[in-house]
Amino acid sequence: MKTVFVAGSFARNDIAWFNASGRLEIYSDLDIYVVISGDSDLESCRRRARAAASTILLEGEDFEIFPSMDVGVYTVEDLLAQPARPGTVEITDSHWVLYGDAGIPEMMRKQSNARIDEKEALYLLENRLIEKERLFARNWTSPSPGLERYAMYTAHKTCMDAGSALLIYLDLYSTSATERLSYIRNAAEYPEIQELLSKDDLDQIERSHQAIEDLQQALQKGDASLGSVWDSVEAVVLALWRGMAARLFQVGDKHSWDELVRTRCCEGDIAGNFRELVVLGKRMELGWWRSLFVGARNMRLSPLDSLRLSGLVAVILERREEGTAALERGFIPHLDRLSRAFGHSTGGIFERARELFEKIN
Repeated sequence: MKTVFVAGSFARNDIAWFNASGRLEIYSDLDIYVVISGDSDLESCRRRARAAASTILLEGEDFEIFPSMDVGVYTVEDLLAQPARPGTVEITDSHWVLYGDAGIPEMMRKQSNARIDEKEALYLLENRLIEKERLFARNWTSPSPGLERYAMYTAHKTCMDAGSALLIYLDLYSTSATERLSYIRNAAEYPEIQELLSKDDLDQIERSHQAIEDLQQALQKGDASLGSVWDSVEAVVLALWRGMAARLFQVGDKHSWDELVRTRCCEGDIAGNFRELVVLGKRMELGWWRSLFVGARNMRLSPLDSLRLSGLVAVILERREEGTAALERGFIPHLDRLSRAFGHSTGGIFERARELFEKIN
């Protein structure tokens, strides 16, 4: 093991929390990077790191940490090959080294100076909806007040990140939340922003920024119900994803959800999708011949993209968006076959897809 460091909100000293009558609730993700030497067994190290992270106490008498630990295990080469994303562009300037070589995070200066690819905007939204599905897979028959507060925070954080995705797409992204909010407030100066989002959508992004800035007041006031906030946030995310995807994939004005999802999942890249499936099969210890069989049966779409988009598709279908019949006929059976092929056959389709994505990811 060469180094272990923390990045993200904790490293920026920008932790989202709430004081619930003297009990501290922590809502920010704890992003831990473990960097190992190139000759180490990567999969074994990942399993051991996850096992170690699972022993960390997330709840005590006077505190509760709501997100699970996010532990990534990389070789130095893998770490430096990570694309520029909101989470990687700030590592050089904001990190805590817990163990080992303090120079390794500094080596990521290339990412901090790089332009974020516009397709990362889609990736950001897709991941937020996967996280939403994970959140609502918890005990919602009788959620605790703390879990409801965390869900409200997550809704506002998702909407705030939708604003970040918009600015990534337009090459206006800044690591400063204040600067990002300034672009949203001055949307009239940017016709491209107005083409993608309505005034109501932009107002919701601004409200979410303000809620995150003053989280104590936002969670105490409770002006809007959790369901109504999520409804508004999902509308923003879907409108933005659809508008950006249509332009990035150049599918024209009469695009359908099904066409956009299939294009996003690399439909037609048979060779690339087959290779990805075989690699995943070996990684999941299916064996060589079984991996080839799974690859041959499911190579129409990229497995990783399909699993990641399961959260987006779940929201599209939950909201009964117009023109979803083709998604239900094509993408849903594909997701069913894919999850079963990798040993996830218990539970609903979206639950299986999310759990498989988390296991692979």
